[in-house]
Amino acid sequence: MSDTKKIMLIDDDEVNNFICEETIRESDLGVEITTYTSAEKALRFIQANNTDPLKLPDLIFLDINMPIMNGWDFIRAYRELTIPDDLRPAIIMLTSSLFEKDKDRAKQYEEIADFITKPLTTERLYTIAEKYFNEMAG
Repeated sequence: MSDTKKIMLIDDDEVNNFICEETIRESDLGVEITTYTSAEKALRFIQANNTDPLKLPDLIFLDINMPIMNGWDFIRAYRELTIPDDLRPAIIMLTSSLFEKDKDRAKQYEEIADFITKPLTTERLYTIAEKYFNEMAG
Protein backbone atom coordinates (compact mmCIF):
# COMPACT_ATOMS: atom_id res chain seq x y z
CA MET A 1 0.00 0.00 0.00
CA SER A 2 1.30 3.44 -0.88
CA ASP A 3 2.16 5.84 1.91
CA THR A 4 1.90 8.82 -0.42
CA LYS A 5 -0.93 11.03 0.74
CA LYS A 6 -3.42 12.20 -1.86
CA ILE A 7 -5.13 15.58 -2.04
CA MET A 8 -8.15 16.26 -4.24
CA LEU A 9 -9.05 19.82 -5.24
CA ILE A 10 -12.65 20.46 -6.26
CA ASP A 11 -13.17 23.98 -7.57
CA ASP A 12 -14.65 25.23 -10.83
CA ASP A 13 -12.07 28.05 -10.92
CA GLU A 14 -9.07 26.77 -12.90
CA VAL A 15 -6.89 29.69 -11.77
CA ASN A 16 -7.55 28.91 -8.11
CA ASN A 17 -6.83 25.22 -8.75
CA PHE A 18 -3.53 26.16 -10.37
CA ILE A 19 -2.58 28.39 -7.41
CA CYS A 20 -3.53 25.64 -4.93
CA GLU A 21 -1.56 23.04 -6.88
CA GLU A 22 1.51 25.29 -6.90
CA THR A 23 1.17 25.96 -3.17
CA ILE A 24 0.90 22.24 -2.48
CA ARG A 25 3.86 21.39 -4.74
CA GLU A 26 6.02 24.14 -3.20
CA SER A 27 5.20 22.82 0.27
CA ASP A 28 7.33 19.74 -0.40
CA LEU A 29 4.81 17.47 1.31
CA GLY A 30 5.30 14.88 -1.43
CA VAL A 31 1.58 14.40 -2.03
CA GLU A 32 -0.32 13.38 -5.13
CA ILE A 33 -2.73 16.05 -6.37
CA THR A 34 -5.91 15.43 -8.34
CA THR A 35 -7.95 18.36 -9.56
CA TYR A 36 -11.58 18.51 -10.59
CA THR A 37 -13.42 21.54 -11.96
CA SER A 38 -16.68 19.61 -11.63
CA ALA A 39 -18.00 18.37 -8.29
CA GLU A 40 -20.09 15.79 -10.15
CA LYS A 41 -17.02 14.25 -11.80
CA ALA A 42 -15.15 14.20 -8.49
CA LEU A 43 -18.10 12.47 -6.84
CA ARG A 44 -18.26 9.88 -9.63
CA PHE A 45 -14.54 9.18 -9.18
CA ILE A 46 -14.95 8.72 -5.43
CA GLN A 47 -17.98 6.49 -5.94
CA ALA A 48 -16.17 4.34 -8.53
CA ASN A 49 -13.19 3.90 -6.20
CA ASN A 50 -15.02 3.83 -2.85
CA THR A 51 -13.04 0.87 -1.47
CA ASP A 52 -9.64 1.46 -3.08
CA PRO A 53 -7.21 3.13 -0.65
CA LEU A 54 -4.69 3.57 -3.47
CA LYS A 55 -7.09 5.79 -5.42
CA LEU A 56 -9.22 7.57 -2.82
CA PRO A 57 -7.94 10.94 -1.63
CA ASP A 58 -6.87 11.42 1.98
CA LEU A 59 -7.92 15.05 1.93
CA ILE A 60 -10.38 17.04 -0.19
CA PHE A 61 -10.39 20.79 -0.58
CA LEU A 62 -13.94 21.66 -1.65
CA ASP A 63 -15.25 24.99 -2.92
CA ILE A 64 -18.79 26.06 -2.04
CA ASN A 65 -19.79 28.19 -5.02
CA MET A 66 -19.76 26.10 -8.18
CA PRO A 67 -22.28 25.72 -11.00
CA ILE A 68 -24.52 22.66 -11.39
CA MET A 69 -23.35 20.92 -8.19
CA ASN A 70 -22.09 23.27 -5.48
CA GLY A 71 -20.16 22.26 -2.37
CA TRP A 72 -23.31 21.73 -0.30
CA ASP A 73 -24.82 19.51 -3.03
CA PHE A 74 -21.56 17.55 -3.13
CA ILE A 75 -21.62 16.97 0.63
CA ARG A 76 -25.25 15.79 0.54
CA ALA A 77 -24.47 13.33 -2.29
CA TYR A 78 -21.20 12.27 -0.64
CA ARG A 79 -23.13 11.34 2.52
CA GLU A 80 -24.99 8.71 0.51
CA LEU A 81 -21.83 6.97 -0.71
CA THR A 82 -20.79 3.70 0.84
CA ILE A 83 -17.18 4.25 1.86
CA PRO A 84 -15.50 2.40 4.72
CA ASP A 85 -14.97 4.79 7.63
CA ASP A 86 -11.20 4.31 7.61
CA LEU A 87 -11.06 5.37 3.95
CA ARG A 88 -13.20 8.49 4.24
CA PRO A 89 -11.14 11.56 3.40
CA ALA A 90 -11.08 14.68 5.51
CA ILE A 91 -13.07 17.35 3.67
CA ILE A 92 -12.09 20.97 4.05
CA MET A 93 -14.23 23.73 2.64
CA LEU A 94 -11.83 26.08 0.87
CA THR A 95 -13.91 29.02 -0.17
CA SER A 96 -13.97 32.71 -0.93
CA SER A 97 -17.14 32.99 1.15
CA LEU A 98 -16.82 35.33 4.09
CA PHE A 99 -20.38 34.71 5.21
CA GLU A 100 -20.69 33.57 8.81
CA LYS A 101 -23.81 31.61 7.79
CA ASP A 102 -21.67 29.42 5.50
CA LYS A 103 -19.21 28.75 8.33
CA ASP A 104 -22.11 27.89 10.67
CA ARG A 105 -23.71 25.68 8.02
CA ALA A 106 -20.41 23.80 7.54
CA LYS A 107 -20.35 22.99 11.26
CA GLN A 108 -23.66 21.14 10.81
CA TYR A 109 -22.02 18.55 8.54
CA GLU A 110 -19.88 15.97 10.30
CA GLU A 111 -18.25 15.26 6.92
CA ILE A 112 -16.69 18.74 6.86
CA ALA A 113 -13.52 18.68 8.95
CA ASP A 114 -12.66 22.37 8.55
CA PHE A 115 -13.68 25.61 6.85
CA ILE A 116 -11.04 28.00 5.56
CA THR A 117 -11.09 30.98 3.26
CA LYS A 118 -9.01 31.31 0.12
CA PRO A 119 -6.21 31.56 -0.64
CA LEU A 120 -4.60 28.35 0.52
CA THR A 121 -1.26 29.35 2.01
CA THR A 122 1.76 27.16 2.70
CA GLU A 123 1.41 27.86 6.41
CA ARG A 124 -2.24 26.71 6.43
CA LEU A 125 -1.34 23.70 4.35
CA TYR A 126 1.35 22.61 6.84
CA THR A 127 -1.12 22.99 9.71
CA ILE A 128 -3.75 20.99 7.83
CA ALA A 129 -1.28 18.27 6.80
CA GLU A 130 0.07 17.99 10.33
CA LYS A 131 -3.42 17.62 11.74
CA TYR A 132 -5.12 15.41 9.18
CA PHE A 133 -2.24 13.34 7.81
CA ASN A 134 -0.91 12.58 11.28
CA GLU A 135 -4.40 11.62 12.46
CA MET A 136 -4.61 9.19 9.55
CA ALA A 137 -1.26 7.64 10.42
CA GLY A 138 -2.21 7.20 14.06
